[in-house]
Amino acid sequence: MFYKDFISWYIYCLLYLRKDKLGDLWAGYITPGKPYPHEHINILGDYPVSLYLKTSSRKRSTSCLAALVALPLMLTAAQAQPIFNITDLGTLGGNFSHTYDINDHGQVTGISRNASDELRAFIWDQTNGMQDLGTLGGNYSSGRGINNQGQVTGISRNASNESRAFIWDQTNGMQSLGTLPGSNFSRGGDINDHGQVVGDYTNASDELRAFIWDQTNGMQDLGTLGGNYSSGRGINNQGQITGRSKNASNKYSAFLWDQTNGMQDLSTPLGVNNSSGIDINNQGQVTGISINASDEFRAFIWDQTNGIEDLGNIPNYMSQSSAINDRGEVTGTASIVGFSERAFLWDQTNGMMDLNNLIDINDPLFGQVRLTGAYGINNNGDIIAIEHDFWNNGGRQTRAFLLTRQQVTNNNPTGVSEPGLLGLMGLGLVGMRLATRRQKAGT
Repeated sequence: MFYKDFISWYIYCLLYLRKDKLGDLWAGYITPGKPYPHEHINILGDYPVSLYLKTSSRKRSTSCLAALVALPLMLTAAQAQPIFNITDLGTLGGNFSHTYDINDHGQVTGISRNASDELRAFIWDQTNGMQDLGTLGGNYSSGRGINNQGQVTGISRNASNESRAFIWDQTNGMQSLGTLPGSNFSRGGDINDHGQVVGDYTNASDELRAFIWDQTNGMQDLGTLGGNYSSGRGINNQGQITGRSKNASNKYSAFLWDQTNGMQDLSTPLGVNNSSGIDINNQGQVTGISINASDEFRAFIWDQTNGIEDLGNIPNYMSQSSAINDRGEVTGTASIVGFSERAFLWDQTNGMMDLNNLIDINDPLFGQVRLTGAYGINNNGDIIAIEHDFWNNGGRQTRAFLLTRQQVTNNNPTGVSEPGLLGLMGLGLVGMRLATRRQKAGT
């Protein structure tokens, strides 16, 4: 909460520099409440660069001047972060909804509970709200991927209670993608703008295998990295696929697959115990999850030039990524096992940010929702997320939300308006002038 702390200190500085005129109205200095060394106060809260200043009168005057000068720089840094409006996507009549993917038109797919307590795949848009996609004849379906044509893929049970990958569109409804010979299971995970689907199925030996499907060639097995397992998770418009596979050492490794090179292991330069590719963008960047030597989950991003980059975490949290857009922005979940979870957004400029801190303070849902996981991001920077009610307060359980990015970023969690902030800066300049005169006069 650096911003609020800094504004508090800034206001204090204005008062301190004029305390001779305030008399009995002077109430002492404001302490942000952060840990600080003896005879010092912390004026920058938990901002990455912590600053502690001595509380003597002379030092305090100097530090006040520093704060007055620094405020515009701090405002500029804060404004670099995006800000969002939040929309509750509702449900299909039950008390559960969960998002999995969003396209560039703002259409969302996922899973929701209906009034009959059955789980159904859905598509959502601003005009029509949440629509039930039905099933393949059974009592279950879940949407996992959506492309810019509005086609959805996922998994559904058929009339024989068998799970099958499906493709859905407004014209043809839900169609089964079938499975390969000897299999009794398939699941769609993602779909690109050409209608190619990636997912997994079980073979005759009941081993899970990644597949690619298209209208011309049907379903094809992608093989493995030498072990007995693979699963496809993400596909881009070039037909590149990411997911995870067991290697010859029986460890899970993230992979990149294409028609020319087949399946390539991405985890070797990572030096970790296990890894998984989760999503891939149209630049060929992969995001995923690794488990380091301390058995901590860490989100990563990979490309051909730079290899693996650890995305870090929110302090004291582990991180798991879920999606990446063509700008290289990543969403996911930061968690303390058994305690709490936070939805995050990562970018090259700001690093990992808690999405709960990026909601517009004027939004009606500001402060009413705690986002615990983010599962998709489109090329406009809009994000899909969930709130998981760990204690089942009010029977809400899990709820789906859309975070729409504002075109003009203005991260201002203080609640102080821009004119107000400009006014503070103006007062600051006056305060600096007064302080300078006092110092020249020897006071």
